Amino acid sequence: MVQKINRRRLVEQKCKEWTEAKQKERIQIKKLREIEKKNEESKKLQELLEHYKEETTMEDKWKGIKEALTSTCQEVLGSKKHQHKEWISTETLEKIQERKNKKTAIDNSRTRAEKVKTQAAYTEANKRANKIITSEEDKYKEQKNVTSILQFNNFPMKIISSILKQDSLVCYNNDSNEMPWIGTAVLPYRHGTTEELQIILKHHRIKTQKSKLKYQEWCKKKTEEEYKKIDYIRQIEFKIHIAERTRKEASTVAYDHWLKSIGCKKSASHYSHGYSDGKLIDYYDRTANPSPSFVNPNPWINSTDLTLQS
Repeated sequence: MVQKINRRRLVEQKCKEWTEAKQKERIQIKKLREIEKKNEESKKLQELLEHYKEETTMEDKWKGIKEALTSTCQEVLGSKKHQHKEWISTETLEKIQERKNKKTAIDNSRTRAEKVKTQAAYTEANKRANKIITSEEDKYKEQKNVTSILQFNNFPMKIISSILKQDSLVCYNNDSNEMPWIGTAVLPYRHGTTEELQIILKHHRIKTQKSKLKYQEWCKKKTEEEYKKIDYIRQIEFKIHIAERTRKEASTVAYDHWLKSIGCKKSASHYSHGYSDGKLIDYYDRTANPSPSFVNPNPWINSTDLTLQS
């Protein structure tokens, strides 16, 4: 029992320390450098401390001092407004919120099994959030590098603001083998500026290329067009195959009818030789069936008429 009580006291003490540290972070301490704010805070503190002097016990006095400090700091200095970095987008904020929710789930979980599950989910969410934040930070810094290069070459800032956009042309550096990101840039629409920008990029050994998203869209369109072409070719091939098969069947019927009319039977010579347009020909494949090029051996009789007669 004694050990449990000691543990609880330690936990409570740590919680208090943590809350105090968080309160210090939340208050705008930088405003104390201003003399007017400092004087206001000192006056309010003195008034509150005089009010708490009447209390007898040390614990009550200490509580009063704490309350006076926190209230004056919040009134005069105000709480810190958390401002996100410039490169953080709405998607990353959603991921950060997801990570916070997972963290609260870990704190609320009571059993060990629940804690293990929530911990695994939190690690995955943390990895995703960190990955997105680092990638966006790198892109933002690389964009700044491109702007600095353009400003150094006396490129107008109005055009730079319209040039630098996401999901457009991507700049690579030719010095390294891996070709790291330098930034995203769109070539401006004004006449002559594209040539100027290309000269600057060539001078600094920067290579422009399509962005990943636009490249993926282009690949999708290309694949769709290719698939359409392949389907069209397959349809044509299928139609040709059906036409050849029907022609072959008609030619076999005509050939059999001709053999019956002569009074002959099929032999090996008949399988390897045949007539096309009234001329004797050799089949290239030497197969039993007559080739698709085989037409009625009697050129003056139609194969369709013979099939109808039979």
